[in-house]
Amino acid sequence: RVKIFRRFVRSDRKVGGTGLGLSIVQRTVDAHGGEIDVDDTPGGGATFIMRFPALDSGNA
Repeated sequence: RVKIFRRFVRSDRKVGGTGLGLSIVQRTVDAHGGEIDVDDTPGGGATFIMRFPALDSGNA
């Protein structure tokens, strides 16, 4: 699963794209101190869950 977050990785070469999207998402989530998880979706596909730390009211 970690492989899908690497740059230029594509699961299906028939589908267009550069393989950068999930890498960008991972770096953005990391930059904000968050986490990203991926799970299989029944019937095919994937579910991505992103969690970010809560802000203190003084930081908003």
